[in-house]
Amino acid sequence: MRQLAVTSKLPVVFVDYRKAPLFKFPTAIYDCINVTNYIMQERAPQLESVIYMGDSAGAMLSLNMAYLWRNPTELPDTNAMTMLQPKQQIEKLVLIYPPAHFYRENTTRYSSYEKYKQSGYYINEDSMNMFIDTYYGHMSDEECVNNPLISPVTATKFLPHFKRIPPSLVLTAEYDILKDPAAEFSQMLQEIGVKVTYKELKNQVHAGMIDYHSGEWNPVFLNEIVAYLKQ
Repeated sequence: MRQLAVTSKLPVVFVDYRKAPLFKFPTAIYDCINVTNYIMQERAPQLESVIYMGDSAGAMLSLNMAYLWRNPTELPDTNAMTMLQPKQQIEKLVLIYPPAHFYRENTTRYSSYEKYKQSGYYINEDSMNMFIDTYYGHMSDEECVNNPLISPVTATKFLPHFKRIPPSLVLTAEYDILKDPAAEFSQMLQEIGVKVTYKELKNQVHAGMIDYHSGEWNPVFLNEIVAYLKQ
């Protein structure tokens, strides 16, 4: 994250949220709320805005935070959502290959599902099912499909509640099973008036944002993100 902070000239906070299988949905959301409460109320109450950014599951957590900021009563424990001060806002979202659709709802719904479910780059059908079992195994598929924090593409009755989320950058990777649902969700947001910049990054794969061996950022992703943050 230091490379992002240096390049963007912005302070960066990395949330080390608790992870499945020990901690299932919505534990990670509560952890993000707690960190935001600490930063905005105790550590830096002078801040007027924040930008949420994440990749893959982190992208959905970023989207969840923006959604709940505007719709706090939709979290089971509403007392946890106390972060907003009158002057504070979410300025932007950066969502990098977000899993915007609950995969088991229809595994043939998107061409990217069909194309990469067997020989996907980094993730495929087996890993998608493993992630679902690990994170949402305590919930029914129907509950997941109708939950806007899990599958906003299918939880369509909640779509109007996304209307007040901030301007967003959505990046997808060309060779990613999650590409098409993320593109569809971007279009859904645009149709209800959210300012969305959508880009499919050619010759890229899921989890290609950072080289996890060297820790270096992929310049294709970094340049797009920093350019958007500086707008």
